[in-house]
Amino acid sequence: MLSTFRVKISLIGAALVLVLTVGIYLVTVQPLANTTLEGVRKSVQRASSLVIRSQKLHGYDLLALAHGAASSKDFIDGVQVEDENKRRSHVFDAVDQYDKKLKSQGRKADFFGVVDKEGAIIARDLDINNLYGEKLPYKNIQKALKGVASRDIWHWTKKNLMMRSAAAPIYVNGQVAGAVVIAYDYSAAEARDERDQFGTQVAYFIGRTVRASSFSLPGDDNREDSQRVAALQKELYEGAALGKKGLDQEKPTEITPITLQGEEYLAIAGPMPGRLTDKDVGYVVLASLDVAQASVSRIRWMFLVLGVAMLILVLGGMFLVSQHYVNEEDKLELGVNEVINGNLDYTFEQVEEFEGLANAINVMLARLLGRPEPGEEEEAEAWRSDVLFVEEVTGDHTREAQKAMQLLNETDDQYFSRVYQEYVAARRKYNLPVDDITLDSLTQKLKANAAVIKAKHKCRDVRFEVREEAGKVSLKPIRIN
Repeated sequence: MLSTFRVKISLIGAALVLVLTVGIYLVTVQPLANTTLEGVRKSVQRASSLVIRSQKLHGYDLLALAHGAASSKDFIDGVQVEDENKRRSHVFDAVDQYDKKLKSQGRKADFFGVVDKEGAIIARDLDINNLYGEKLPYKNIQKALKGVASRDIWHWTKKNLMMRSAAAPIYVNGQVAGAVVIAYDYSAAEARDERDQFGTQVAYFIGRTVRASSFSLPGDDNREDSQRVAALQKELYEGAALGKKGLDQEKPTEITPITLQGEEYLAIAGPMPGRLTDKDVGYVVLASLDVAQASVSRIRWMFLVLGVAMLILVLGGMFLVSQHYVNEEDKLELGVNEVINGNLDYTFEQVEEFEGLANAINVMLARLLGRPEPGEEEEAEAWRSDVLFVEEVTGDHTREAQKAMQLLNETDDQYFSRVYQEYVAARRKYNLPVDDITLDSLTQKLKANAAVIKAKHKCRDVRFEVREEAGKVSLKPIRIN
């Protein structure tokens, strides 16, 4: 029964630990995880808006730069030179001077050139003959030659570049005589700068290929993480098809979960503002859920470890406590077996955790057997020096058998009265105390002892006779079979 009780208590303790752990988890960790998730969502949403705004501002700035160059006297005069070679040399000098000016301002262009009114390149930076006479197939150049300055995003396949560009018309006597074209490459360095400003990873793609991203290798921020870029590129048109969705719907997508190399992200993709020639141009912003929730994950693990530790402590503690109680119970059980087996002199020692029960059993036995109760030290000592009976009869002795037949001839009242008188007289003879001995108490004691001996030896009855030996008075049990 104690074992079953022990199991129940252990299960209740474990259940309480589990409930408390889950309760604290739900109250603290889960709200923290939800707050972190919401923070990542807001961060991605904000970054998407900032990318669009930033690209528009870059476009307006580039248009202003192209306008400023197109209104420069050097370019206006250059496009009017009739001799082709001289015109090309004059325009190249103007481009070179303006390009050096931009470089001194930290704005060196990746493409800076001038086209004639037919759209053919007169000159550009790098080399006077570079791309001379070639017509670039970009719509912002065509619009500039019609008198409208505009911006565009180029996919310059020869250089495998994605470029932000602006073209502004050059007017001579109110007529468009050519255009200034300026373009800047979308670079990983620019993407990393935006990552630091916006708080999320940033990437730009064109023609189904990521051309610039802020992903960098661990420990080396200047080197792009090509494997993660490849994984992102796959998610744009395969998997979640995030990039395709944004371009198809002509607006940023909803926040979408994607996985890159086993790491969970939230991402938004959308079309780039200011694209004219190539519509397959977009951006993607994304933030790592794993990184954002790293602290939450640590807290989760901490709760798990603490929960397991508490379960071990509770179950281990319950086991130790139950073992302690079992050992104490065993002592009580052994004492009860001693009494059952006839050791009526057995006294239950104080048993830890069961002290009250042990004392109660001692009192019960004392009252049943008529001996002093625990605490009555003098009387208890007198009792121990004046035992109730000596060794029981063993074997089939003739005298005991004859005596048993004589005892059977007495009624119970005659028997108890006679034994009482003989016992008291014998004790007085040896000056032993008799004040606490009454007929009722002795009768009760004799009956109790007789019941124990009858149960032990399976006899029909037991009666006692008074014995005097060496100044001691005792009662000798006689078994009646």
